[in-house]
Amino acid sequence: MIKCIKSFTLFEKLLWVFSVTVIITSAVIFGSSEPVSVGASLIGVTSLIFIAKGHYIGQALTIVFSVLYGIISVKQCYYGEAFTYLGMTAPSALFTMIVWIRHPYQNSDTVEVSSLTKTKIAVIVFLPSLLPFYSTIFCLL
Repeated sequence: MIKCIKSFTLFEKLLWVFSVTVIITSAVIFGSSEPVSVGASLIGVTSLIFIAKGHYIGQALTIVFSVLYGIISVKQCYYGEAFTYLGMTAPSALFTMIVWIRHPYQNSDTVEVSSLTKTKIAVIVFLPSLLPFYSTIFCLL
């Protein structure tokens, strides 16, 4: 993890420090009595910076964040949020982490970047256009 942090630019380090400072300051100012919420926020912002750099550690942190946020959501009776994070975000992060680990960039801790082919572009453009069709079918069921 230290090796990953050393790969950050000065701007990225400052961005992370600023984000952490804002989270902690707002928790102190507004009197957050839930250390789990503050911890989840800190893990969330840390995971984002690692994901942006292509480090699979960010996906692992996303799984931890999703579990914490799911627990917080259930305590607050936000069952839709809990379902979203525990049923969608955590499994997606797990799958992504496995893919990233299996496709490292030149045996490093970062992910290999794939090129965008014409076929991939066509799929990206075409699949979203089917969503209204699928939602109509599911509404009829």
